[in-house]
Amino acid sequence: NVLYMQDGQMLFDPATTWNKQAWKVDVTMSRLIREGRIPDTIVVGVWISGKLRYAEYYPEKFLALVDEPIRKDYVERAQLGRSRADDYLRFLVEELKPAIDRKYRTNPGPENTFVMGSSMGGLISSYAMCEYPQVFGGAAGVSTHWIGRPTAWGPIPTLQNAALPLAAFNYLREHLAAPETHRLYMDHG
Repeated sequence: NVLYMQDGQMLFDPATTWNKQAWKVDVTMSRLIREGRIPDTIVVGVWISGKLRYAEYYPEKFLALVDEPIRKDYVERAQLGRSRADDYLRFLVEELKPAIDRKYRTNPGPENTFVMGSSMGGLISSYAMCEYPQVFGGAAGVSTHWIGRPTAWGPIPTLQNAALPLAAFNYLREHLAAPETHRLYMDHG
């Protein structure tokens, strides 16, 4: 199996994180594999620039379901003028995954390929499975950030607008991959 995880800088080494805490994914995965609870799994941590987080992690097709004034304000203020989520997913699917499959002995089908993230990483992970069900057989969002509350930037009216989480739920209702063949885990903390 291969698990692509968002926010790669947060996964293994506290020295690379903004808060000096890491998920310690390597320790947990090693234990789960050793205990026979999960199959051998390669974890690919994909780093992100903090300033592009909202541009790369907030799904573009969620925004298409939001009224123009809210969408325009959100893109200008939170995404620094341009949504980049679809570009980010193309990078994962067309560049990174093929490179991993070439370099390592993987089972490349969706039944062995998963994507996961926390906070905004949970949004882009669920979106990845919806947009590329032929690539990702499962997605997980831990402590998923459903935009609609204040952020570190201070009050941005569009970020506090219920239209954004509603757009996300409307997209997911129409585009979730088939539950017979795909797995989705999401929580909110």
